[in-house]
Amino acid sequence: MANWWYTKGLEAFANGNVDWMNDNIKFAFIDGADYTLDSGEGGAGDQYYHQITGESGIAVIANSANLSSKNCDLGIFDAADETVNSVTGDQFEYIIVYKDTGTPTTSPLLFGYDTASGLPFTPSGSNIQVQWDSGEYKMAAL
Repeated sequence: MANWWYTKGLEAFANGNVDWMNDNIKFAFIDGADYTLDSGEGGAGDQYYHQITGESGIAVIANSANLSSKNCDLGIFDAADETVNSVTGDQFEYIIVYKDTGTPTTSPLLFGYDTASGLPFTPSGSNIQVQWDSGEYKMAAL
């Protein structure tokens, strides 16, 4: 289950700006040395993907393709496990899920993980399979 929700991501769901089933939802491997997590306790915090990528984009190690086989039942979000191919770069500490609008300045950050099994992880050029929790809360729960 997600370790945190971005408060602005919750707001995007509440306002109908994120459609889990029909929007392009992706995740990114993020280097914690180049990104300071601000999920928004108290309503502030990061809102859009460009706040992670910044001008240099060095915090982003790799991005997934669009998640497939998404579902949401009783506020529990899930999707098929996903493989990201040939990942290289710095160690990453976060996996962050976001809606990809095609423009980083309008792509809302939704939720993320920093205590998932295998984190932190140092890529070696091999494929990385992300297996979402098969327990009661799957990827995330409202």
